[in-house]
Amino acid sequence: MKRLLLLILLCFQAYIFAQQIPITGKVLSGNVPMGNATIYLLKESDSTIINYTSSSEAGNFNLKVDKISQPTILKVNSDDYDEYFTRFEKIEGPISLGNISLEKMKSTEIQEVVIQSAAPPVKIKKDTVEFNAASFPVRPDSNI
Repeated sequence: MKRLLLLILLCFQAYIFAQQIPITGKVLSGNVPMGNATIYLLKESDSTIINYTSSSEAGNFNLKVDKISQPTILKVNSDDYDEYFTRFEKIEGPISLGNISLEKMKSTEIQEVVIQSAAPPVKIKKDTVEFNAASFPVRPDSNI
């Protein structure tokens, strides 16, 4: 009987700790929902991807992560729109970001261009996931 009780308690404990925390929101452009926007969560220290997803046709997203006790950055990207990002000190419970409005990139005539940017580490296009290999740290002696 004691063994059965111990087994049940261990299974219940594993179930409690295995649950993931949702980060939810809706991506909009003005008042129009934006489907297929890429949402990803990065470690602030080294920009390593923790998890990623894309928005539905209605603009909704649900990104699930484990508890995180270090600073992270959530980014939202979509072609031809400015990038949105927000920082979290730690993630311990469900987070609802509400409506996230992305602004259309503005074009202006300029005389000199200096590009300083980082390509998004993950981009989701319908049924294809594109990874930027330079965004993933690899040891020099690693076999890939």
